[in-house]
Amino acid sequence: MRQAAKGERGVTLIEMMVALAIFSVGALGLVRLLYASFEGNASAKHFTQATTLAQAKLDALMMLRYDSPALTVGVHNETTNIGGLGTPYNAIGGAAGAFNADDGTFARSWTVTESDINTTNPGNDLKTITVQVRWYDAALRGTRRVLVVGGKSFQ
Repeated sequence: MRQAAKGERGVTLIEMMVALAIFSVGALGLVRLLYASFEGNASAKHFTQATTLAQAKLDALMMLRYDSPALTVGVHNETTNIGGLGTPYNAIGGAAGAFNADDGTFARSWTVTESDINTTNPGNDLKTITVQVRWYDAALRGTRRVLVVGGKSFQ
């Protein structure tokens, strides 16, 4: 090893360790930011899938006749949970809607109410259909839901 010339100065081990500690703190902050963006993307994906599933169900219900059994007043549930593509999905919890922490599984239901909007000819002539899609969001550690509402008239 050569001797350092007078006035030359190198980096000491302590200086290197301090620089490495500062760099590590910054790198850990970036890793956390990257992880948060992945969680946000997953939440957005599920929100988009849930909205698509809700709108697809509302569109299918709107095509039915006014007196269809699927449009009777009350709450209607899917018989099975559904995956992101709308296909049946067997939940870990068993019953539809019991998706627990199984991220990405959706439970879909719809509520039908009836009201009278024609004052000259009384009678129930408008059905309001509210489609709800629920799912467990791992990023938020809780259940989220999307509601889509539509109306179907008697005529």
